[in-house]
Amino acid sequence: MGKGASRKEELVSQKGNITLNIYPARYRSRFCNSCARFLAVKLFLFSAALAVSSQLCFSQTTPRVTKVEPPGWWANHSINPVRVLIRGNNLQAATVQAPGAGLVADPAKVNAAGTYVFVDVRITPQAKRGARSLRIKTPGGSVDVPFEIYSPLSRTGRFQGFTTDDVMYLIMTDRFSDGDNSNNDPPESRGLYDRSKTRYYHGGDFKGIIAHLPYLKDLGVTAIWLTPWYDNVNHLNEREQYPDRAGEPKRKITDYHGYGAVDFYGVEEHFGTLAKLREMVNAAHKPESAQPVPSTGLIDEE
Repeated sequence: MGKGASRKEELVSQKGNITLNIYPARYRSRFCNSCARFLAVKLFLFSAALAVSSQLCFSQTTPRVTKVEPPGWWANHSINPVRVLIRGNNLQAATVQAPGAGLVADPAKVNAAGTYVFVDVRITPQAKRGARSLRIKTPGGSVDVPFEIYSPLSRTGRFQGFTTDDVMYLIMTDRFSDGDNSNNDPPESRGLYDRSKTRYYHGGDFKGIIAHLPYLKDLGVTAIWLTPWYDNVNHLNEREQYPDRAGEPKRKITDYHGYGAVDFYGVEEHFGTLAKLREMVNAAHKPESAQPVPSTGLIDEE
């Protein structure tokens, strides 16, 4: 071929006059490399799509637990077994196991949507107190959730009830005393604390009550009665609206009073924690506190 010809090699078949145009070796090499890169990219994208699809399918079938109620129970309790409600997703056909000795899980019942599991959990007399777990197994996988065996409370100085000789003091926790300003505006329920609005949270908490137990005992109080401390909704009450002051327009309010409970095994974060609630109960049952404290620091007096 001459230099003016296209950069091809012509091969004429000996059995006919069919002409095949074939690229020289250096062009064939470039072409093959381009094809290889193209195929590699397609293979990578296909593998990535397959991985995402597999992960999506896995996440759609793997059991997920959002809540266990109750989160634990007492050993040697008169109610045994205790019925446990497990809430979550992808719980269809779930079975519940209790790893280790001392806990026995009966056959579970699951709703059709796979969002609720009911199971009776038995606690044997020899069960070791402390943190344990329940294992939820489904065709899509398994997940362990915490479950605690509590030690029975000491009966000394407790559970004696009350009589007409007692002086009972009713406390609305939010409106009594602000002992811990770190829980006034908790991260899970921002914006519900505002002392300038009559029906928002004002800061009262368990720590404030603990600090004023000597004051209450000095008044002659022998029993305190708290408004509910259960966990309330983390937003404004959508149903109740009241004016801040007479003649003003109605506004949405908070459940500062405690009667907007949504979780009977949780503690309202504006009041404190479960540990602080237990501390308050233990402190209230002590025969004597230290020195009486003045009433300053109460919400209404600040």
